[in-house]
Amino acid sequence: MDLLKLVLEIEGCLRVLQARDDEAAKTLLLEKIDLLKSEADALYAPCAQEFTPQMQEAIDMMIPQIEPEPTPEPEPQPQSEPEPQPVDNIDNLDTIDNIDHVEPIDNAETPKPIEPTPQSAPADNLDKSSTTIRIEDVISNRELSDFTKAFTINDKFRFSRELFGNSQVQFTETVNLVSAMESLDEAYDYFLNDLGWDADNETVSEFLGLVANHFNALG
Repeated sequence: MDLLKLVLEIEGCLRVLQARDDEAAKTLLLEKIDLLKSEADALYAPCAQEFTPQMQEAIDMMIPQIEPEPTPEPEPQPQSEPEPQPVDNIDNLDTIDNIDHVEPIDNAETPKPIEPTPQSAPADNLDKSSTTIRIEDVISNRELSDFTKAFTINDKFRFSRELFGNSQVQFTETVNLVSAMESLDEAYDYFLNDLGWDADNETVSEFLGLVANHFNALG
């Protein structure tokens, strides 16, 4: 695996985390850092005998360490005791027993039942074809807003082969990273500037077109 590409992917994750707190970007960043450590260990294995603790300390300082933020414990809220309410006119409580019996009102109006409103029958000339088109448009917009569903099986194999070094893992991680981004400009900056993709390349243009459709569907 190209170590430079790993470093660029780590930089892309850091850009997302610098803009906002995103759990998917944190998880992807930790995976990339572990992969970078593994690749570095494999690269320097032949010269392990000459590897000094000072060199290990320098490598650890170059790799950012991300520690999970501690969850603050909620402070217990003091419970206030209810204040006793004064009782006024205690002497008048005995008058409750002297209240005369109240006779029912015979001429009270009985509420009339509400008759159900008849619903109009569906029109016979309903344009079923237009309803079907609207439903298909809704389904299409939902698929475009979920970037993981924007690719056919052939697209996944073709983009993985031509843009990601025939690596399905890198393709999937890049799709998840785009889903975590907030704007089309952020995605273009990552692909064209960080990864150095050629915008005039036909395959790159098709992939970026799907990215643009994704953000347009999000509104």
